[in-house]
Amino acid sequence: MAGWAALSVSLPTRKDKMNSSRIEAPMGAEPTFWGAPDLAKAGYPVFPISPDTKQPSVQGGFYAGTTDLSKIAEWITEGREDHDIGITTGLPSILVVIDADTARAYQAMFKKFGPPQVNTPRGGHWYFRHPQNGKITSTEIAPGLDRKGDGGLVLAPPSRHRDWTDGIPARDTLPVLPKELRADPGGHSKGASDSGPVGVEVPGGQRNRTLTSLAGTMRRRGMGEAEIFAALEVTNRLRCKPPLPVEDVRGISGSVTRYEPSKAPWWVRVVTRND
Repeated sequence: MAGWAALSVSLPTRKDKMNSSRIEAPMGAEPTFWGAPDLAKAGYPVFPISPDTKQPSVQGGFYAGTTDLSKIAEWITEGREDHDIGITTGLPSILVVIDADTARAYQAMFKKFGPPQVNTPRGGHWYFRHPQNGKITSTEIAPGLDRKGDGGLVLAPPSRHRDWTDGIPARDTLPVLPKELRADPGGHSKGASDSGPVGVEVPGGQRNRTLTSLAGTMRRRGMGEAEIFAALEVTNRLRCKPPLPVEDVRGISGSVTRYEPSKAPWWVRVVTRND
């Protein structure tokens, strides 16, 4: 229980919770989210993911990723102790993850970069440092090979069906993402200002990315949260197929307006999430 013991707040014990109505982990098994403090102490911003919906279970989604132990303790006492652990990828964590989920992709990554940091049911996850010189999209870069970068998220051990090959990797020892893994399909690496036009229809997998890009543009032009939400709600309803839940749209508009228009960092427009 190293992660749980790291919290400096007083929380209910397993014995105290035996009479509660919450769903408990199997007796003898440590609740999954009790491992979150260890990741936070290593510098990885974490948040809970519902094992039922496979979606972030807190307002703001991956934007809520934090290394604040008191916030993590709050989530646990609210009943999320058995939720999986998500890590925000991209610039907020300076982390890019390459996910190989076929035997051929796994073998290619293993041959070139050695064993992965995380074993998964269909392959593995390789951790790299974000180069911090432009946008690193979250996308499929080759058959069976996905890149989790700006606007992405990844499940981390001890989440279900995930385990470390050699413990939590130190962020400052991670290799910088190699150039051959930075290029998007089509052969070029996108810069921070790259964002395509909004199409007639925005399919699943591009909805968060598109709406966040629009929100960042509106914020930089001085629009407030209510204005941004209203515009995003219309775009979501008319163009996203299927539309995102309204609370997700509200989370996007609320997140970008945390920054003053003149002070908004450049990554406000590139921090997106593959849905």
